[in-house]
Amino acid sequence: MLQGSTLKFAENLADWAKSEGFENVVVLSGLDSEKRHLLHNAGPQVYYQTSASEDGKDELCERLGWLDVKQSGQHTEPFEFSVLRDAMDGRVGEHDQDYLSRLLVTALFTSFKKRGLKVLSVLSYCAKGDNIPDATSLAIISYSISVVYMIIS
Repeated sequence: MLQGSTLKFAENLADWAKSEGFENVVVLSGLDSEKRHLLHNAGPQVYYQTSASEDGKDELCERLGWLDVKQSGQHTEPFEFSVLRDAMDGRVGEHDQDYLSRLLVTALFTSFKKRGLKVLSVLSYCAKGDNIPDATSLAIISYSISVVYMIIS
């Protein structure tokens, strides 16, 4: 992605999703697994953030053993969690280009939420180098979540 184009890309994608009639969006993002041993050694591999409920909780994600980024512990979390938490709490606005341009997942979350779409961001620790297994795992997670949500809605 070109420097400075993150927010524009997120806004264009959110506009398109809204115009096509999407109501729910799942955003997948990787976290640097090299930092996992320092932050969440025994913690879960996958975290989530949702705008679909007032309290930011998702029953399905909780049953899968994923932690809401708000529960991650502010002193032992990746940068992505603090930025997503700020976006969920409305502390990241359009004027806050620094936040939104740093992380695609935050720009997407904020852009979709601003357009009234329900957003579920799924963040999983992924290895550097050959991360095909991690990508496959994220794809399976995304597909599974989509199927379950279609069934229950």
